[in-house]
Amino acid sequence: MTGWEDERLLAGVATIDFTPGGGVAMSGFGARTQLATAAHDPLTARAVAVSAGPVASVVVVADLVALTVSQADRLRADIARRTGLPPSAVVVAVTHTHAGPHVTPDGLGPGCDPAVAARVESAVAEAAELAWMSRRPARWGHGRGEEHTVAHNRRDPAGPVDPEVTVVRIDTDAGDPLAVLFSYSCHPVVLGAGNLLFSADWPGYARRAVEESVPGATAIFLQGCCGQVNTGHSAHASMDLSAAAGRTFEAAERLGRRVGDVAASVADGIETSAAARVGAVTTQLPLTHAALPTPGELAALVSDGERELAEDPSVDRAVVLRARTTWAQRAVEGDLPRAPTVAVTALAWGALDVVTLPGEPFVGFSSEIRAGAAGRDVLVLGYANGVPGYLPYPPAEYDAGGYEVEEAHFFYGQAQCFAPACGPLLVETALSALSSLPPQPVPDRP
Repeated sequence: MTGWEDERLLAGVATIDFTPGGGVAMSGFGARTQLATAAHDPLTARAVAVSAGPVASVVVVADLVALTVSQADRLRADIARRTGLPPSAVVVAVTHTHAGPHVTPDGLGPGCDPAVAARVESAVAEAAELAWMSRRPARWGHGRGEEHTVAHNRRDPAGPVDPEVTVVRIDTDAGDPLAVLFSYSCHPVVLGAGNLLFSADWPGYARRAVEESVPGATAIFLQGCCGQVNTGHSAHASMDLSAAAGRTFEAAERLGRRVGDVAASVADGIETSAAARVGAVTTQLPLTHAALPTPGELAALVSDGERELAEDPSVDRAVVLRARTTWAQRAVEGDLPRAPTVAVTALAWGALDVVTLPGEPFVGFSSEIRAGAAGRDVLVLGYANGVPGYLPYPPAEYDAGGYEVEEAHFFYGQAQCFAPACGPLLVETALSALSSLPPQPVPDRP
């Protein structure tokens, strides 16, 4: 990391469109088994590459609900080969739209077409490579605003959300807009399970609002810690194919533009600097699953599920029962995967530090990490370098049960939910990675 103060900041961005046509499986809802009929709006992979001398990082974000850890690891290795960077300096993230193609080999959809997955992965790697190759002298800065009407805690209406909209603006050294990166913590699930059109959901409209307001800039949305935060409905409300009031493209545009307008306003007030503080630190952390039920308990889950399904339960209950029965049968056969080893990355971006977490982290991760990194200006992101399941936090969230703790692993094809001890370990790992970055610049005093 030494020597970054004396090097010139270079930055590049790129966008690759990978929008599928009709007849392709969608991902994001256990209730939806129909194929997409067409595309409503573009799906893209968007990348930013920054460097200062030999120190560099690349972040690429795709309009997908998830990538597995193994897919993300493979992509990071491919991007490292294309750019000459170490994989530890590469982050592959998703926006978490639930209206994208099914590209993971297990869970979260009716079945993955390997050819579609290969095209999407190629677009992700190509976007990263093009961003790296297009670097030029640049300036950057960051700022924050707030949006209080879009995000809602779906587990507890009085529970926490994160209203912050964090914005990073990158300009050319001549002052022309190059990129606006912005983060907000909220599931892109305005569109429900009955939607059969590919869409980036509300983040797509937010990006459009930013690009309209800052001509010439590529808008890149970075998903925050939103495991229990969405646009105002329960998790079970997405287990029904019938039309739901308010879950329309018009609503997605209205909510997306609220976030995008805040991001654009913040971007307009950011003063950029050529300060070339760049760094990347990645730590590998093995996760653990909670204990499996006993063989007898698994057998009972299968038989109880079959019996309850025969009794014609409610629509959302039937979706859970089918997923639970399939999961229990796989568990009896020993066909469920082990908990993965995941990457936690800390990036130095000018006067801002960025932490990227895997999976679907609860909003508590962001507040805990920022509080623990006292004296540092920190942005915490989720859905990065693989999305293997929900990460409830703080551990007391497990006591409340609910979909994210008790049921989501059925749909992810996990062996179990992640153990409560994983959350504190992730916080500790993130704080350690942050402490390894170059010191943040001391702000000028008036």
